[in-house]
Amino acid sequence: SRTLPVFQEVFSRYDDLNASVQENVSAIRVVKAFVREDYENKKFTKAAEKLCSLFVRAEALLALNNPVMMLVIYGCIIGLSWFGAHYIVAGTLTTGNLTSLFSYVMSMMMSLMMSLMMLSMVFVMISMSTASAKRIAEVLEEKPDLTNPEQPLTEIPDGQIDFNHVNFSYKHGSGEDVLHDIDLHI
Repeated sequence: SRTLPVFQEVFSRYDDLNASVQENVSAIRVVKAFVREDYENKKFTKAAEKLCSLFVRAEALLALNNPVMMLVIYGCIIGLSWFGAHYIVAGTLTTGNLTSLFSYVMSMMMSLMMSLMMLSMVFVMISMSTASAKRIAEVLEEKPDLTNPEQPLTEIPDGQIDFNHVNFSYKHGSGEDVLHDIDLHI
């Protein structure tokens, strides 16, 4: 439950990284013409480092599974040793019986631990898959900003086209207009 939001952010950052790469590859001539290679490298490095730190945080949360399982197993061994020692001192249990009990419990714990580790890996995969599925759904359900009007103009009688107070940005909602308040009369 704690890793799901982190993985969702990771996949969102993957989109930023992919957009940066795609933008640079498709506009390589423009980048080179305006000598913006260093700027674009820094931008890409920043996005990659952010992605890396998010992935490290997600994996750090997942890495807690093994130590917690080992703590439970060794806690059971210590508890079994303590109870076994009391029963041996009381004379109701022999050392051989305690050794057999340890052997059976360890076999059971190892198979249980392997099962729990496999189950935890399934939960990790489910967590990553859920984050991926949500991101895919977001992309597929995204509505285009530009839509056709209900009554489109099909003919221009005098041949004039006017754009008044037009704004444009590449990424919707980013708040950064590339073009702002443009008037164009053709």
